[in-house]
Amino acid sequence: MLKKIIVLSAIAASTFGTVQAQSLEERVEALEYAGYENWWSFSGSLEYRYDSVETTHNKAYTTNTFNGTSVARTAGEKNSTKHHRVFTELDIAATPSKKLSFYGRLAMSKYMNTLNKGGGSYIGDGAFNELGEGQGADNSKIFFERAFVNYSFTDNLTFTVGRLPTIDGAPKHFQENRPMMGQYPLLVFGGVFDGMALTYANSFNGHAVKFRGIYTPFNQRDIGVTHKPMSNTAGQDIKENVDAYSLMAEYEKTNMSWARRIHLIYQYLHFGGLDAFTNPNASTAQASSTTNFNVTRHVLNLEVNGIANTGLSLGFSYLMGNIKGTGDFQTLGTWYGTSNTDLDGDAWIANLNYEMPFQVLRKAVLGFEYINSDDDVFLYDTTAKNKVGLYTGRGGKSMHVFWMQPIDQNFKFRVGYQKSENKKTNFLGGYVGTPLSIDDEATAFYSSLQFNF
Repeated sequence: MLKKIIVLSAIAASTFGTVQAQSLEERVEALEYAGYENWWSFSGSLEYRYDSVETTHNKAYTTNTFNGTSVARTAGEKNSTKHHRVFTELDIAATPSKKLSFYGRLAMSKYMNTLNKGGGSYIGDGAFNELGEGQGADNSKIFFERAFVNYSFTDNLTFTVGRLPTIDGAPKHFQENRPMMGQYPLLVFGGVFDGMALTYANSFNGHAVKFRGIYTPFNQRDIGVTHKPMSNTAGQDIKENVDAYSLMAEYEKTNMSWARRIHLIYQYLHFGGLDAFTNPNASTAQASSTTNFNVTRHVLNLEVNGIANTGLSLGFSYLMGNIKGTGDFQTLGTWYGTSNTDLDGDAWIANLNYEMPFQVLRKAVLGFEYINSDDDVFLYDTTAKNKVGLYTGRGGKSMHVFWMQPIDQNFKFRVGYQKSENKKTNFLGGYVGTPLSIDDEATAFYSSLQFNF
């Protein structure tokens, strides 16, 4: 009997010890997970957008694309198109220490169910090829719209490197009724830049200031022939890295008697020696032109929110720019002309938003936007959701009116009308060769369903 009691006691003690060990292991794992959970965070959005677009060409003209396709427009020509698209963003943030933080965004932008990608060749593109993406054994590509780290040397000095948040800058956030979505004002350059930046930030007596230097070199090389630089048609070596740099100054003040917030940005951007070329010859690593593109721009962006303790917000963005084109592209000319160019071009954008005070409307926003540009201004917006060239027209005027209606804290609905004019282009790709006087007008009605999570 005593033996049985001893055996049963040993089994019980062993079982209790095992349970205790398992419980301890689980607690350690939970603590480790909680540690990770504390410095990782995720958020995102999904948008469905429908656009009904009509384009009218009031003058006849002919242009060529960079791949050699001729495009002829006739006077009075009209085209109507409809677009169903989906945009998704997944934002990732990590702060493993007080000094280091990481920010990333996985992004997808696509037409709904495109069955023949790339121009309509079912044989070359594969009919219904999109319907298996994400599940089919195709490739392992994942695209980051942004991925960068901030390292704080001190409380005031921060170093940033990676794929920078340079797109969707002010004033694009006005139409989204969101805080600023990108660091570069849109008129500086609407593109995703890789690079590095050094930022000094400080505040005193309610005034916040930031000074930032940014270096984003453009890489131009034949990635199939990496052991030597490309040469142009004159036998000259092409710069493998074109220096592109920018200087920024920001000022912000909040809780004033006449406005809730005022924010001001000045930015200078310059790059020079950028070549315009088609696909190089892989065997010789030779480009197809001697052209060089040099860009200098000064941009001032002002935003005032909550004017006179109301829902009124104003924005104004102004670009003063200069472009220089030299060399020759396949005997067609250079940037913005048939011979060397040195052109000044300005543009500005004005925004007005009013947040409705009525509780039943859940802070709905009525917004208006107006854009004006010179004939010779260089505008670039590679991430535009609008289908009318709202921010890229030359020598014309554009406008946008919209209503943003929150349904709840995670769901918003927007409807809008856009109209743009384009009065100037160039024969090749819109940028190179003979200048052409045109008279294009595009209008669009759109609706957007936006979900934030």
